[in-house]
Amino acid sequence: NLDNIRNKNVLVIGLGRSGKAAVQAALKLGAKVYVQDSKCVEEVDPQLLAFLEGRAVTCCFGQNPEDMSIFDMLILSPGVSPELDFIREARDKGAEIIGELEIAYRIGHGNYIAITGTNGKTTTTTLVGEIFEKAKKKTYVVGNIGVAVISKALTAEENSWLVTETSSFQLETTRYFKPVVSAILNLTPDHMDRHKTMENYGNAKAKIFENQDESQHLVINYDDKACFALAEHCKAKVVPFSRMEKLDFGAFVEDGRIVIRDEDGQVHPFCRTDELIIPGSHNLENALAAAAIAYFAGIEPDVITQGLKEFQG
Repeated sequence: NLDNIRNKNVLVIGLGRSGKAAVQAALKLGAKVYVQDSKCVEEVDPQLLAFLEGRAVTCCFGQNPEDMSIFDMLILSPGVSPELDFIREARDKGAEIIGELEIAYRIGHGNYIAITGTNGKTTTTTLVGEIFEKAKKKTYVVGNIGVAVISKALTAEENSWLVTETSSFQLETTRYFKPVVSAILNLTPDHMDRHKTMENYGNAKAKIFENQDESQHLVINYDDKACFALAEHCKAKVVPFSRMEKLDFGAFVEDGRIVIRDEDGQVHPFCRTDELIIPGSHNLENALAAAAIAYFAGIEPDVITQGLKEFQG
């Protein structure tokens, strides 16, 4: 809902790629925009400063805003911990704390594919994006991959697809985000300085499917038991993928070929594993996940096969 931003006091924290995109989106939506960044003003790009001053954005560099009670919403860049004191203070005083992914989801159109995991996110996201493009879908490959989700969300149409690489940091600040297909590729200890425990890290990843319903799908690694355990509370249809075992449902390897067994028990063959250009067992996992994501998003099997065979990595 866009009306909840117009004329509101919005503080964007962190002026990296996604922070800049958030500032532009919030200005476009009629917010009163403030920015905070730990850099001193001397370290900020003069062009960016001129842009902010020209748009009457209130800047707070190298320090925190004095009065956190004035803000209706804080938009955090992915690297910013929601547990920082001044952010907690704003939350306690009633501000909504969200991140770039959430704001993009609220302000834009289009269907989301969201991919997370400790490893292989970028490869899988790129591969899925190429399969969607081969299927002649209007596709934006966005997120942690270097293109701010927000920057494309405003131009996306209803029938377009945003294939989104999402980090645990981005997922942590989501609230209503609801992808058509979500995917968790694996789960190994990462960002422990920020998440403190594996349980917290897993919970952040699990937010990817929190709002999904029975009509949507979660693609998840069956061979990674810590990862697969996250799906326990998922309301979406859980689609396992495995490179080790044959499954009753999901994506796996049979006779050296990537296959998907659908809900009716029908087996759909894709390419042979030795036809993949990208080497290694981890890339086989990425390919299995990508095939399942595309298939359950409604892409034709022959297009998926072509995408898998031609992907250079």
